[in-house]
Amino acid sequence: MPEWKKFTSVHKQKEGLSPGTLVYVGDTESEETVVVTHFFNENDYICSKGMEEPVEGKRTWVQISGLSDIRTIAEIGKRYNISNLSLEDALSTDQRPKIEFASTYFFITMRILDTPDKTEEQISFFVGKDWLVSISEHTSDVLNPVIKQLGSEDNRLRSSTPDRLVHALTDRIADQYLVRADELDMQTEALEELVVNQAEKVTASMIHRHKRAILHLRRISMPLKELFNTLSKGETPFVSASSVPFFRDTFDHVLWLSEECETLRDTSQGLMEVYISSLDMKMNRIMKVLTIISTIFIPITFITGMYGMNFIHMPYITKTAWGFSFVIGFCIVLSIWMIFWFKKKKWW
Repeated sequence: MPEWKKFTSVHKQKEGLSPGTLVYVGDTESEETVVVTHFFNENDYICSKGMEEPVEGKRTWVQISGLSDIRTIAEIGKRYNISNLSLEDALSTDQRPKIEFASTYFFITMRILDTPDKTEEQISFFVGKDWLVSISEHTSDVLNPVIKQLGSEDNRLRSSTPDRLVHALTDRIADQYLVRADELDMQTEALEELVVNQAEKVTASMIHRHKRAILHLRRISMPLKELFNTLSKGETPFVSASSVPFFRDTFDHVLWLSEECETLRDTSQGLMEVYISSLDMKMNRIMKVLTIISTIFIPITFITGMYGMNFIHMPYITKTAWGFSFVIGFCIVLSIWMIFWFKKKKWW
């Protein structure tokens, strides 16, 4: 199904609903909801399944995967004073990456890129003073390195505030984008070499699919500039001064990503132009050869047509035994002479 039809269908699911209505909106079947609660401080880390009450002296990360159990998600949102308008955005999986601020938390929406085993998904982070709630469409392995870091003996992440944890999570997702940009860059170079040297091995659909992949990465990464620029300024009470340099570092990466996407987009547009030019040049070479062959046969056709007329008296050939051989030989010599002439003029 074309992409525009798919998104029209997604938006249709919310038609007529009042703002703040909690309903799953997506183009795939909602996955079973799994809740994992992480408690951590500089001395300890505890991970338990299900929703647990906050523990005094420990920071809390509630990790929600799967959007089928709306009631559980709403209860967790109520526990942390998350508004239904924010939860509605987390449940609507067609959101543009963005950052919003409320009185007791700030809200980030991003997209996790697809992998060979998983489709692309949306993930949302709600960050408060001592707590973090993440809501994702599916159970993803992308965040596992951060969870492993929480459970390790390295206390830098454990002893930090939730905004530092959300930086580690969002930076992990941004790294996905950088890797994808590098992959697309290498694919662009390989495709460019094929288009220039072996255009017959390339099709317009290959270039079109490659261009769509670049435009998709550009579309979901462009809003990240505004997102990380806001966090890198440290103008919100939810971002500590110690976390600002980390967000600024990720902002630099996102700037590079944005510039790389623009370069890849321009290159992909040029690829199609070069491909069409290569096809035109190939067709011109074919037409040139066919034209030369036709030109060579024009005098031969004239001679054979003239001497093929059924008159009784024909000069030179009607009363000679060698007339036929003479005409054939003359046509061969004329053809060879014309070929050498074309070569000399560099027409062939």
